[in-house]
Amino acid sequence: MAELVEDLCGDGILISPGRASRPYDFRSTPDERLARCPFCPGHEAQTPPEVFAVREGGGADSPGWQLRVVPNLYPAIPRESTSDEAFGVHEVIVETPGHTARMGDLSHEELFLVLSAWRGRFREARRDERLKYGLIFKNQGPNAGASLEHPHSQFIALPFVPERIRARARALQGGEYRLQVQRELESLDHLVATSRRLAAVSPRASRFSYELWVLPKISESRFEECDDGLLEEAAALLGRLLQALDGMLNRPDYHLLVHTAPFGEDRYWWHFELFPRLNRVAGFEWATGVFINQVAPREATHSWRQALAV
Repeated sequence: MAELVEDLCGDGILISPGRASRPYDFRSTPDERLARCPFCPGHEAQTPPEVFAVREGGGADSPGWQLRVVPNLYPAIPRESTSDEAFGVHEVIVETPGHTARMGDLSHEELFLVLSAWRGRFREARRDERLKYGLIFKNQGPNAGASLEHPHSQFIALPFVPERIRARARALQGGEYRLQVQRELESLDHLVATSRRLAAVSPRASRFSYELWVLPKISESRFEECDDGLLEEAAALLGRLLQALDGMLNRPDYHLLVHTAPFGEDRYWWHFELFPRLNRVAGFEWATGVFINQVAPREATHSWRQALAV
């Protein structure tokens, strides 16, 4: 069960007591984590039945897979609701059979499979007209909120659009915000790396040290409408950036988010948002919403370029 309530500012809050029951890996030893990992090959019965998988042979929910998607066993929001309870989709994308691999360790082909699965989950959720918004997020490591060690990301789809997302969509519809993004794509102070259709920038208004956005050079609303060619390009660029991040900051915990337009809406600019968890968000930030970034974005741009050149 989950209940959706709004605070005094109109921000949605999910009351979801069932999330408290999920396991937490990082209080045990590496051997213990590996032995009981529900995402490792051979342990498929420990997860709900898969809703998607990539495997060369064998039946559903059996070993031999390269990637699996399963409903979250401890969802923040249940798939169906009764009366006024909140409902939605909460899935886990198990990115690789390798228990200790990080996303930056994946091959280009493996990373392309992950991005393809992400695209597919958005497309699947959009078929349900009750759902209005979807988000992919990856929490790498305990400081980023991960409870299990095995590499995975998550997809959540909601029957409403969060107010913060609505505010970002409204800002993107304004010409000044869009012009500012375009300036950062062209600025030597903020441009980190480019490919033919994508660019990585260290935003001028970065909330977190070494925050990075990867986005199309020409505004596109929906990640889920990317063609395979653009996904191949994204896999190559994202792979380079994740390897650079691991080298630059000694394999830090981090968040990787996929922002795309709310379902049925246009005029957005889809993008990946990547930032390491180096500092704790403290009382001032929680109270005011004003973040203190201890690394100037220009300095971060220089560090990213150096890391990519190694």
